[in-house]
Amino acid sequence: MNPLAKLFVEVGANTTKFHSGMKQVNSSIESTAKQASFFSNAISTATGTALGMMTTKVIDAFSTNIEWIKKTGEEFNILKENSQLAFETMLGSGEKATQFLKELTKFAERTPFELPGLIDASQKMLAFGFTAQQVLPTLTSIGDAVSGLGGSPEKLQRVITAIGQIKAKGKAQAQEMLQLAEAGIPAWDILAKHLSVTIPEAMK
Repeated sequence: MNPLAKLFVEVGANTTKFHSGMKQVNSSIESTAKQASFFSNAISTATGTALGMMTTKVIDAFSTNIEWIKKTGEEFNILKENSQLAFETMLGSGEKATQFLKELTKFAERTPFELPGLIDASQKMLAFGFTAQQVLPTLTSIGDAVSGLGGSPEKLQRVITAIGQIKAKGKAQAQEMLQLAEAGIPAWDILAKHLSVTIPEAMK
């Protein structure tokens, strides 16, 4: 997880602390931006030299990054609020939703996958019929398998979809097995070993 994302994950450990933290972050950012602008104008006025112009460009670039950080923070704030509401609907209570998001945030800190992708994957799993208690253990197993294959967030979503379809149908069919195989999961080999048969026999 990149440092900026980790910062917002840590700030957003729970909804109440997240809002308070984001206000402090935004306040600090705005203060720093104002100071940078003042410093830039002062140098340009005082020197009018190449050094002053170069410093101004550096500070302008810094200010642009500050704006990007603020925008990212606002988007993350919206993500947390929307996710809280969605999980409240799916889990039946605000308390369960808050606790689930807290556990999912901790899970994101120790995996190569970003929190937004894990939120989306969790919502899919709940929609496919997994219980809240089943989501994280299953997501952990799937995440480990995909990570071992150098998997991307897109590949994680593909595997989640295939596993979810198997869960919803109550049985594994060739279509889902093919989806898993295309994602790099040796599904037929795993099934054959579980059934103590050959791969052709498992396919049959």
